[in-house]
Amino acid sequence: MKLDFRTKFFMTVVISYVAMMEQVLFRNMYLMLVILFVPYILFMLSGYIKIALKGIILTVISFILHIYMFNIQNSILLSVCLFMNTVFLSIIPGIAMGSYSVMTTDMGEVIASMTKMKFPDQLIIPISVMARFYYTILIDYGQIKDAMFLDGLSVKKLIFHPLKLFEYKVVPLLMCITRTADEVTISAITRGLEVGGKRSSIYDVKFGIVDYVLLFLTTSLLIYQIGGQIA
Repeated sequence: MKLDFRTKFFMTVVISYVAMMEQVLFRNMYLMLVILFVPYILFMLSGYIKIALKGIILTVISFILHIYMFNIQNSILLSVCLFMNTVFLSIIPGIAMGSYSVMTTDMGEVIASMTKMKFPDQLIIPISVMARFYYTILIDYGQIKDAMFLDGLSVKKLIFHPLKLFEYKVVPLLMCITRTADEVTISAITRGLEVGGKRSSIYDVKFGIVDYVLLFLTTSLLIYQIGGQIA
């Protein structure tokens, strides 16, 4: 299922807001449970089965704890339950929806969508450059870890040798960061990313039927949340 980035962005904002406010959780627990499952259902439909199953299991456990935690007499156990509720019922849903938006969207599609939303170039260009920068650094960091593993080096072995850990891990990473910063800058110039410049895009971003349905449901949820706060 292919969703427009604008739909994902709007759903991320609304789900994060609703989950953090928690009014829906206390007024209609089953509606809140459906909302909590939305990011993981989308992950599953996009083929990220393992991430979806982990999220669903943790959400179900936290939801059960939320129902029965007020019957718990032990203060330490009650604190653990409250912590899990705060993390998995209030914070993680928004993060999960944001992760889904990032993991299932190409950077070119993000730029095209932001351009259609009339975002200023002063915002579009830094976001696109930073996204490519961090993505490249993650790949380089993984390659450094693989190289250390092949040489029989690990953090456990070097934990008591900080200078060697710095030499084999931090120094290569700093060199990669410097190189990547130059490459990303050159890439941005060759792609024509400049303030006020007109750009073409191979991405034809437009809403589909599923986008309209999800936007309608998300907007209804937002109205329900705001109406509950006013009431």
